[in-house]
Amino acid sequence: MKPLTFQEQAKIQRIVEQMDASKAKAREAVQPFSELANKIIGDDSYIKFRNKTGLSENFYYRLKRNKITGNNPPKLSSLVSICKGYDADIMVLQSMMQSLGLIMNVHKDRDYAYMYLMTNTDEKDICKCNEILKEFGLGKNDWLGAKAV
Repeated sequence: MKPLTFQEQAKIQRIVEQMDASKAKAREAVQPFSELANKIIGDDSYIKFRNKTGLSENFYYRLKRNKITGNNPPKLSSLVSICKGYDADIMVLQSMMQSLGLIMNVHKDRDYAYMYLMTNTDEKDICKCNEILKEFGLGKNDWLGAKAV
């Protein structure tokens, strides 16, 4: 390898410093799942949470007690239920998924349907979302709300 000039070395050093600063900011922006979820839910009681998401009391208290991690992630349908119920957008869903190490695959009908619901419908009612999922051909195991836990 040809030796680098002083200017080339300085440029590389600046790039590495920028990469380090960018890495720190990127990692800071990815919050733990419990923090993200609790920001969305706020101080809502279980009853309000259930009415918005259709999710169980057990799931609510697991969220509130920070018992949900990447080692014990919820179903994707539960995350979509939270986002739809609290009118959060696809970016929030992606942040929640990233914090748990989850990804969506457009080649899976279920994942595609969730992405479509998040980006192309303003429907927040979990029962109506489930009707859409049912008509799309998804079974109860892939529906939102309590059916999702």
